[in-house]
Amino acid sequence: MRAVRGAAVAVATPQDVGGVLQAPKVARQSNMCQPVRHEQGRMRGMAMVLSGFIVFTLVLAGFVPSTIAAAPPCALLPLADVQRVLGGGFEPFLATPTMCAYTRHKGGDQVMLGLGGSLGSSAQTLNQSADAYRSRGIQVTSAAGLGPGAFSVVPPGSPAATLMFGKGNLVATLQVSVNNKPDLSAALKLAKVVYTKM
Repeated sequence: MRAVRGAAVAVATPQDVGGVLQAPKVARQSNMCQPVRHEQGRMRGMAMVLSGFIVFTLVLAGFVPSTIAAAPPCALLPLADVQRVLGGGFEPFLATPTMCAYTRHKGGDQVMLGLGGSLGSSAQTLNQSADAYRSRGIQVTSAAGLGPGAFSVVPPGSPAATLMFGKGNLVATLQVSVNNKPDLSAALKLAKVVYTKM
């Protein structure tokens, strides 16, 4: 853990992801007394955990960042689509060439999309990723309509549902958490939006 402006924020590492990602328990510090600052710190902490899980998933899948498609993740999953599926109140949280995230402070809702290029076809990479989840005892479920090898996982204790899918050599990892709980139904709807634009 590292301190960021007085708030303790946990950064997930592969060692944290033994198939179960849980938000770490963080002791409140004296400068976190204001409710608004505490809420912002909680949201940042959850976003760091989820983004750490996406980064681990990208590493697990053997992604090659230099082969990522021209369209950035936030162009594939714009805010309007997130709000159409999950309702209003979401705000952009992160936008990079490989990751996009939106948050809604009420309930701690999160939507995160990570993109990467695979060494082989996306189907090969997805099959390897699915096998890695299975080897950790995590149930893998096929996801229809999202290309060969697409699947979803909801690890026990995880605050997010994860969908992995791809097209060509581009692979996407999408995570959705509503009220700090996995929302696989919303993740499937959003994944189909992304898939049609890949």
